Amino acid sequence: PRSQDGVGQFAFDFDQPQAEATMAPSPVSLHDQVRSAASDYQLQMQAYALAVNDLLPSLGDIGRAINVTLHFLDPNVEFHLPAELLSRAACAHAIDAAMMEIVASHEPAEFPVKPAMHCRMCSFLSICLGGRQWLRANMPARRSNQLRRTAEA
Repeated sequence: PRSQDGVGQFAFDFDQPQAEATMAPSPVSLHDQVRSAASDYQLQMQAYALAVNDLLPSLGDIGRAINVTLHFLDPNVEFHLPAELLSRAACAHAIDAAMMEIVASHEPAEFPVKPAMHCRMCSFLSICLGGRQWLRANMPARRSNQLRRTAEA
């Protein structure tokens, strides 16, 4: 995947026109943020790969491999799921394991919140305390207020 590890985050104070942009070091590298977000989508990507394997079994007969790419629009970064996770057997096993974990779970604590930059676009932001707290702590106040108002609407 393309990486932008050296890119910092800009912070602007729009209330004071003479303010200059300052670089704030990112607490987590972009590469680590992308890998973390991609891990959240790994099972979904494997489900898609399993569906393609089942719907188009002839792909394997002609030696075609299934590739899965998660493309983050902001920032412009791609993440490719490794080929060993895309075989029909690996995908089916991952889905079966996830289903068994869900069935065996009894408490919400067994599904921990993993807040990160993706929270800013999440449909559950209005009911997710962890996501709102992360955004307040990691985004400029003005942008955080806009997101909060959007989530409350």
